[in-house]
Amino acid sequence: MPVELIKDPEFNAHLDDLDHGRAALAVTTSRILPNVFQGMQAGLDEMRRVAKASAYEARIIEELVQPLGDPVRRAEWTYPYHVAALARQYRIATTSAHRKDALLKLAEGVARCVGVLAVAVQIHRDQGYVDTLRRNRSLSQGGATFGTWEKQIEALVKAGPIPELPELEGSLDPGGVLGTLRELRGMRNDSSHASRVQPEHKLEREVETLQPLVVAALESVGWLSALRWELVDTCAYAGNGGFTLIGRRLQGSHPDWEPFERSFPDTLDPDRIYVEGPSSPRPLPLWPVARAEVCEDCDARELFLFHKFDKTSGGITMRCGRDHKFPRDDT
Repeated sequence: MPVELIKDPEFNAHLDDLDHGRAALAVTTSRILPNVFQGMQAGLDEMRRVAKASAYEARIIEELVQPLGDPVRRAEWTYPYHVAALARQYRIATTSAHRKDALLKLAEGVARCVGVLAVAVQIHRDQGYVDTLRRNRSLSQGGATFGTWEKQIEALVKAGPIPELPELEGSLDPGGVLGTLRELRGMRNDSSHASRVQPEHKLEREVETLQPLVVAALESVGWLSALRWELVDTCAYAGNGGFTLIGRRLQGSHPDWEPFERSFPDTLDPDRIYVEGPSSPRPLPLWPVARAEVCEDCDARELFLFHKFDKTSGGITMRCGRDHKFPRDDT
């Protein structure tokens, strides 16, 4: 092993995480699927009962572990809700046309999710969102596009270290998300300019071409699963100098977000979404570029991400994974 790697604390931290994951997996698997013949003193009826129960358990475990090898299912389980819900839409799509559309939406969802994080970092640095959004023409003309998010990510990474969210720093590296997103955007643009409805066999070929690129994009942002996207409902003084946060985690594709309650040494604003990574010094506020609101179109709680800033009124339009807007545009 090269000496530079041995002395690299970040590389060694990644190896420690890998070893901890393997150890946790070994401990977990050691407690399941017992050896039917371990207790030879047991009667035949007892051995048949244990074998039957273990066989059912083996079938359940087989179904549970299969998704672990599928990046789309992993994204559906653990990524921020916006990407996770789009991953589910792709997984359950049936026709070639639906699968193609779902793949393109998933690719753009990855770009939007990472791009919103980049904008949130810049807003945090500017200590306000109006100047950040006003000076960025691509965020205020016609709504943010696939290319808009690429520009936001690239500009932030090129500006230097990102201590607020170090996971973003590798976006421009070989194998980083930006290269794959650019390739996907080009394919999306070529497809959208087609002069007529494509026949089924051409759609199937496009899906076969898109699928590995979208999977590569998902894998390049595997760090998203390590971030905590939390909607803070209340921040209450705990009486010991600290505070108690109560809210919901906006991860996974299920719309009923998992509730949480945890201690925190400082105050956070309620009804706001915060993101925190393993290396973050403190939670990054996503206000006002991410909001959890009841969608007026589908009457369900949705995660809305930034779409457009109106320079005249100062208003912000948000969009969810179903392409519904908040506030709803009734014009």
